[in-house]
Amino acid sequence: MKKKKNSSLPRHKRLKKESRLQAAICWIPKYDGKNLGKGYSKHFAVDKLCAVKELTLLGYKINDEYVEQLKCSIEMQIKFNRKRKELREEKLRINIYDDYEDMFWSFEEYLQEDKDDSSGVNEDWCDDIPF
Repeated sequence: MKKKKNSSLPRHKRLKKESRLQAAICWIPKYDGKNLGKGYSKHFAVDKLCAVKELTLLGYKINDEYVEQLKCSIEMQIKFNRKRKELREEKLRINIYDDYEDMFWSFEEYLQEDKDDSSGVNEDWCDDIPF
């Protein structure tokens, strides 16, 4: 006998489009909230624009202004995320090069001090290695 797959996600959040549409017919009359699009998107784990499209397929009328508002908010969120990612990468790039420059200068200072301290020592240190 095959072992059953146990998923931590509820079944209604794993449904494909056709199954969601069939399940929505039974679920919508039980919904008590104010915003059907928001409730649909939360219950079936889809984004709000997808929820609006599927509700229109089921025959529910959705205000065009609400759809435009959803599209604008999704675009704004994408732009915001992109900008935040660019700022994070730029900050990381700046920090990496600052540390590298400090490390380089401290290494140069160390070498300079080493040369100043070695007054009578052979400057060609590679000749001292036995192999």
